[in-house]
Amino acid sequence: MARSIQVTRTSNGAKIKFPFDLKDNFRAAFKSAKWDPVQKVWKVGPRSIKRLEQWVKAVQDAADEIATHDEREFAMRDLEALAREVSEIREWRAAQIQFAAELKETLILIEAARVELAEMKAAYKEEQAAVADMRAQIEEAVSDHCDLEKMKAARTMMAVVMLLRKAKATEEYNESKSIVLAEYERAKAAGFYSDAIELALSANKNRLDRDRQDLLREIIWQRAEC
Repeated sequence: MARSIQVTRTSNGAKIKFPFDLKDNFRAAFKSAKWDPVQKVWKVGPRSIKRLEQWVKAVQDAADEIATHDEREFAMRDLEALAREVSEIREWRAAQIQFAAELKETLILIEAARVELAEMKAAYKEEQAAVADMRAQIEEAVSDHCDLEKMKAARTMMAVVMLLRKAKATEEYNESKSIVLAEYERAKAAGFYSDAIELALSANKNRLDRDRQDLLREIIWQRAEC
């Protein structure tokens, strides 16, 4: 522990430092003492040196007790501050551990979702391939009974001619429609039908705004129910 009272001799007296609690006692004993706010010490003249030594001797025990008490208070405050800091660190660490656990669980769920999505995409791709294969097989079967490409080309021509307003447009439209109908009748006779072709045959050339989309639908063939 540092000295509770520090006295330093100077060329014009002495300067003294002591616990704050002894201030009133000191001021009562040394009314002419001056406070130095820069060095934070009290200064007394040379005539007060002897009396200063006597005063120090008289209050030394009290000064030591005050200093010890102050040190204990400082230590307790430091300990309390340290305890608070430790508590805050523990809380922060607990929060970080909880966050890490939640993050890990989230990453596991994300990875599981990715795996599931990949499996679903693969299954969907296989299903699409299977559907495309079945459609191709059905189209091949339909082609055995009618000129499917001729039917498609005629339907496309219907969609093109529907946009025209020339004199022969209606005639060309009906000619293409007749081709579609003839080939479609052959397909139907073999037990096949298509909603897209049905809609194309019912399309009205003069209702461009309503019916042209019916000439552009995907053609899907199905087996007619017995």
